[in-house]
Amino acid sequence: MALTLNNLAVLHEETKAFSPALAEYEEALQLYRSLAKAEPKTFLPSVALTLNNLAVLHYKTQSYSPALKEYEEALKIRRSLVVAEPKAFSQDLAETLIHLAFLHTQTQSYGPALKEFEEALKIRRSLAEADPKAFNQDLAETLISLSIFHFEAMPDKAKSTAYAQEARSILIPLCKQAPHLQQYLDQAEQVLAANNAAPAAAPVQ
Repeated sequence: MALTLNNLAVLHEETKAFSPALAEYEEALQLYRSLAKAEPKTFLPSVALTLNNLAVLHYKTQSYSPALKEYEEALKIRRSLVVAEPKAFSQDLAETLIHLAFLHTQTQSYGPALKEFEEALKIRRSLAEADPKAFNQDLAETLISLSIFHFEAMPDKAKSTAYAQEARSILIPLCKQAPHLQQYLDQAEQVLAANNAAPAAAPVQ
């Protein structure tokens, strides 16, 4: 039942039917909370996922206060899950940190946003080192987010340029295999152009 509600909410959210999506996420969350009391190991990940989905929906509708509370609760749960099973849940933790960073950036809370971006970057670097094929795209996207953050929110030309150059060096070989990633490469090059910076040399293949 909870899974069906969550899937329905995702569908409604994708079609911008935000009101029914909100009701379905909230009902799914209530069910998952109840299940997690009896079997936390099984259902806490679903509680965190539903909280994250609710927060994304609230962010889209500019309801930033409930979004913040939901992200923070999801973050707390995912931190606890990572302690027990880092391999299984580190990527989920990084995802919530990135979402929180975007929210804090939107509300001009730049200090917390920077810490969240940097923690997410650290996690995704570690994941990409262990499995570059699975996680290099996520690493590149995080680098681009930080390059834009240091261009717009907390200007630092050196950092913005360095992050964009690193993202570009990752994305060039990826785009040859997955052309849909070109949009991210374009973003990195736009940041470099805005910083009047030359692209770093492409990695030798």
